[in-house]
Amino acid sequence: MVSLLTLLYLSAMANGFAIPSANQLNDVLAVKYDWTTDGNRAINESIVGSCIVLGMAIGAFTAGKVMAKGRRRAMILSSILGIIGVALTMIENFYVLILGRILFGIASGCQGALTIRMINEFMPARLLGISMGGFVGT
Repeated sequence: MVSLLTLLYLSAMANGFAIPSANQLNDVLAVKYDWTTDGNRAINESIVGSCIVLGMAIGAFTAGKVMAKGRRRAMILSSILGIIGVALTMIENFYVLILGRILFGIASGCQGALTIRMINEFMPARLLGISMGGFVGT
């Protein structure tokens, strides 16, 4: 039980790390892709920062359809999708970076919905409030 909850909490932490991860890279991306004008830099930084939120919204909305085919299968598929998304962000191309961040966002949003559902299924009713408080805290 403890190992399952630990795994679920760690998968939910991806949401917390996904959103601010582009902020540290803005200066590096600006130099690499030659975002010289302020307008061009602002638009590209907005695209890089918001594409993961778009992916998270898509993942959260489609998680129900994916969960209908089995929660374990959905967790495995979203984990594989997240790994592919992270791998794509390491390719030095702006458009592939955007695609990778969207894919990681979809996996992250799907796992957020999956984690809540799996905690509700596996926790005893007397511990449910405590476990959900810990999930929200992560």
